[in-house]
Amino acid sequence: MKKSAFIKKIAEAIIECVREELPRLTSARVQSSSAVRQEHNGAPYLRQIAAAQQFLDENRNADLAHVKCLLRRMIPEEYHGEIEKLHEREDPKFVCIINGGQNLIAPNARQAEQTIQDSIPEK
Repeated sequence: MKKSAFIKKIAEAIIECVREELPRLTSARVQSSSAVRQEHNGAPYLRQIAAAQQFLDENRNADLAHVKCLLRRMIPEEYHGEIEKLHEREDPKFVCIINGGQNLIAPNARQAEQTIQDSIPEK
């Protein structure tokens, strides 16, 4: 009987200590999580977004919509604006396709000139 009364007093003392320390522990936890957020300042998320852009640049067949969707699920909302800035690999500004010497496709050209030469030399 004396053992159970002693154990009961120890349990009550532990409960009282926990009640006293609980507010301090919870406030310290909230402060530490905000401090961690401020400490890295979003650098890991921005590095992931930059790596995603590099992936899109290197892989022409990558699906931009799926990459953005995946990043939105992985990264907090405050970085969704950066995710929206992702874009597909840029195509070259000038494209010249020559087929038999007759075709020229230049979508951004401001001026075009064509000179036709006879294949038979003059005698």
